[in-house]
Amino acid sequence: MKETKRQSSCIPLFSLLIAVLSICFPPFFGINSAYAQEDTLALIWSPPELDSTVSYYKIYLSVDTSDYDSIGTSPDTTFSFMGSAGHTYRVKVSAVNSFEIEGALSEPSPDTTLSGVDEAQDEKIPKAFSLGQNFPNPFNSTTAISYQLSAISGQQSADGGRRTAVTLNIYNSLGEKVRDIIDEEKGPGYYMALWNGRDNWGREVCSGIYFYRLEVMGNRFKVTRTKRMIFLK
Repeated sequence: MKETKRQSSCIPLFSLLIAVLSICFPPFFGINSAYAQEDTLALIWSPPELDSTVSYYKIYLSVDTSDYDSIGTSPDTTFSFMGSAGHTYRVKVSAVNSFEIEGALSEPSPDTTLSGVDEAQDEKIPKAFSLGQNFPNPFNSTTAISYQLSAISGQQSADGGRRTAVTLNIYNSLGEKVRDIIDEEKGPGYYMALWNGRDNWGREVCSGIYFYRLEVMGNRFKVTRTKRMIFLK
């Protein structure tokens, strides 16, 4: 009996050691894409293979080939920030586990130069509503959805601007809503939203075809745009 106990106790101890080593040393990974629009840069990366051991990610930024500085954290595999026109940005990320042990830095994102903020103000106001195709598509982690709002028939706001009620939702192939992305009032301009392939309860959706629908409600009008995308695990 004693010998049997001694053998069985070695198995969970060995398994525990393997688990701890896998947590402490998450594998290398890279940033899939850097999506720039106007003065905003959105980053999307795939998690390490052992993503269940990741608590959050740390973001490091290099501007115009400067040294990398930590600029924030992200609970998932996306991050976006506003920059300045004419500057080139490069980003690396690292995974941090539940023991606050930080893994190696990822490969850098592609060099991305923002160029939209110096345009004339009139050129920055869209002349019509538009919903862009998500990028990347198909996707297996996170995708970016761009859209633009014109100034037509918006509701007058307290600061004298024009605000429009905007909703952006994700639906499955059966027409069932799986995720609310945006439900708020916005002024005219160019925008970008991210979807991480999860529903309103935080569960990852199944692979397949999904639809995203932008709905804009003004004083006397309602405009809806819908496009298709593909999620692959």
